[in-house]
Amino acid sequence: MLKRSVTALGLVLSMAIPASALTNDSLPVADVEVTTFLKGLETPDAQAQYPSLNDDLKQAVWDALPNKVTDGGPGYKVDITLTAIRLTDGPTPVNDGRFNLLEGMVEVVNPQLSTVATSFPVLIRAEEGSTGPGTVAVSPSSEAFYSAMLTAFGEATKRELDGVLPDSAVELRD
Repeated sequence: MLKRSVTALGLVLSMAIPASALTNDSLPVADVEVTTFLKGLETPDAQAQYPSLNDDLKQAVWDALPNKVTDGGPGYKVDITLTAIRLTDGPTPVNDGRFNLLEGMVEVVNPQLSTVATSFPVLIRAEEGSTGPGTVAVSPSSEAFYSAMLTAFGEATKRELDGVLPDSAVELRD
């Protein structure tokens, strides 16, 4: 009887701990900013190809984050600097609008201390895969490909932030 009770208690606790970790330990984020530092985007072709890249990436990262502060309360700021976009492994845009590499540096800033709490690189690379016999490969539209690359960047940022907890010594205040 005691063995069953201890086993049942252990099972309940093992299921309860991960749930609380996911809901309470996420870094509160109040803002996401994207800056582009790409020489290739200085050309008119690239600007025409990606006119809203910064805004689109900002939205993709914001959508991926689990603990958004939307009520004006205190939260960390996620600063993203895009450093590379490669289109079909070339440094200049191509007509179909697809790029196979999106790279940037993410910094999480404590706004009250104006210090970087953590930083990490994010590299998203799309690679062409081979298909087996009898399989038909269908390429996504340019819009779907663009959206998938940005969503992958947002998800990679979220995964990196999953283990980052707020500064224990400094509590964010209004």
